[in-house]
Amino acid sequence: MFAQSDNDSKTSSLPYVPSPPIVPKNAVKLQVLDNVQQLDQQLENLRESASANRKTLQRANQDLWHLLARTLLWSLEADKSPGYKESLYRAHGVRWHRTADGSPNFSPLIRLVWGFASTDLSQADRVTISQWNTALKAIYAHYIQNPDDFRFNAEGKLVDFIAESRGVAGLNGASPDHNENDNDFRDDDANDNDDLGDGNDRSDPTNDGDGLGPNPNPDPKKDRSNLDSENHEKITRAVRSFIVQSNGIGTATLKTGVRVASDNLVVLLARHENDDTLTVLGSTSNSRQINLAVEAIASGSLTVLPYSLRALSEVIKSQAFPPKALPPSGVKRANWYRNKYNEKVEAPERDQNGSTRKKRGRRHTTVSRLVIRAESRDVLLSMSGTDVSPVTRCKLHHQLVDNANTVYLNADHRVIIERWLETGEIFMLEAATTENLVRECSSEEASYKLDVRNRSTEESTTLRFEPGATSATDYQPDFDADKFAADWTVELDLKWFLQLRKVWADPWFGGLGLSHQITRDRNRKLEIEIDGAEVRIGFNREDGHSAFESFALPDNLSGLVTPARSTYLSKDLAPILFNMADANVDGAVTMSGNQHALVFQYANSIGSFAIAVPSLQFNGRRDGTLFYAWSNPSCP
Repeated sequence: MFAQSDNDSKTSSLPYVPSPPIVPKNAVKLQVLDNVQQLDQQLENLRESASANRKTLQRANQDLWHLLARTLLWSLEADKSPGYKESLYRAHGVRWHRTADGSPNFSPLIRLVWGFASTDLSQADRVTISQWNTALKAIYAHYIQNPDDFRFNAEGKLVDFIAESRGVAGLNGASPDHNENDNDFRDDDANDNDDLGDGNDRSDPTNDGDGLGPNPNPDPKKDRSNLDSENHEKITRAVRSFIVQSNGIGTATLKTGVRVASDNLVVLLARHENDDTLTVLGSTSNSRQINLAVEAIASGSLTVLPYSLRALSEVIKSQAFPPKALPPSGVKRANWYRNKYNEKVEAPERDQNGSTRKKRGRRHTTVSRLVIRAESRDVLLSMSGTDVSPVTRCKLHHQLVDNANTVYLNADHRVIIERWLETGEIFMLEAATTENLVRECSSEEASYKLDVRNRSTEESTTLRFEPGATSATDYQPDFDADKFAADWTVELDLKWFLQLRKVWADPWFGGLGLSHQITRDRNRKLEIEIDGAEVRIGFNREDGHSAFESFALPDNLSGLVTPARSTYLSKDLAPILFNMADANVDGAVTMSGNQHALVFQYANSIGSFAIAVPSLQFNGRRDGTLFYAWSNPSCP
């Protein structure tokens, strides 16, 4: 040891820290290089394992889809033996109880089939059961819309539906809304004091409808209208308040008392009799069921709207695809319209004479476009950038724009009107001007607008109309009514179209016409056959044969010499047939046709409507004989 000097003792006593070893620069580089090589090798190993795992997951998903389909089919068969499933639940200790309306819930069935324990479920198990339950609800809803379609190869068709819905995850986004208190069976592990399977109705406001009791993180109400849930519920409440103060459409006399909601509303289930009376079969004061009825009623008549907003809404609604048949989310819906409904067409170019010709290699997507034409005092709705498509034209009683202007409704604002129609918010709106649009500038080719305000939320929206369209798509189809010579004509009332919707259109849009289904080969086309007694709708064409649904015609059919038969694109004709049941009609609807087009005509306080649907030629393309490409003469 060395002796410490006096000077050293005056300094701080610090522990000795040896200097780090000096590493040559080339050694550092080699070490980094070795590390990168190791990472590369590890990544390669991960990729190999992930590739194998992905194949395993794909096989597992396919197995799951088949199991879900077989489980549903077994459940439907078991339901034919009352009490059978309930006895199995008791035997295997699966807690459940029955609700008043018998709405389906497959959680107990999932636990029975997959052997989930009755108690001590992990959070992962709870989530899995909830997701599979929601998926089975969506599969069941698809099945019951058209059970005849599943007479053969039911399992395969259900698996195809699951695949087209993008699996269980997609079905969880696409399933119908469920009610917290309307489950068929609910697991009662949250309350072990309940009797096992006593069949009593218990309401649990914290239950999320998945059959697993209270959910610590309940999901908000699924939004069927692409609005956020809070806004959707606000609109529903406002529409409900508006309807509860209305005068109504009739009265009903009941033999017994019924329970009503706090605002005195009640939903009645009634049967229409041959003498046009209604026999009330039952009632419910369930608030959610009342809200659903309110939304359905609100999406019907548009006669309470101001003239300007009603004119736009009735034209748009005539061709609107039923919301229940569309993908539920905004992104999926937009993709469906872009890739499945709209069409790719060649963009035109103009020659020196102003006429258009096709230019190969340049393509654009058609889109539904509404134009207001002051010179002819009408509103036209058809697909942009093509020369033949379904056409709706309304000859207005009152002009919407002045000075012979032609203006186009902004495409995004047309979507807004469609959303208002879907949610029922349209009935809460008031327009700043009731009879016409407001001119925004003093130029010869002016822009116009319509300011709209929600009476409940006080929110305002401005619908804008521009004077011109882009040069590549400045034309769209119009129907040449002067050239149309009908081979047959018949006068129909709205009851006829209501029956058609009930028997065919509603089930079809819930199954074969649902979203991506409508683009499948067997669902792409509809056949219409007319003879002296009935209209026959041909659909679900397989192996050269179609299923048919027949509807009797009244005695006023005229002009028909021999039975007529034409084919149409389903996406062209089916929405129009569906929406005719909601049309506001003074008198009757005139339906007429020939080999080139099917035409619906009617009138109301807005104007005279003509809706023309082109038939298909032998090559599968639309017949453009009675249609022409209209363009705004003022466009460059």
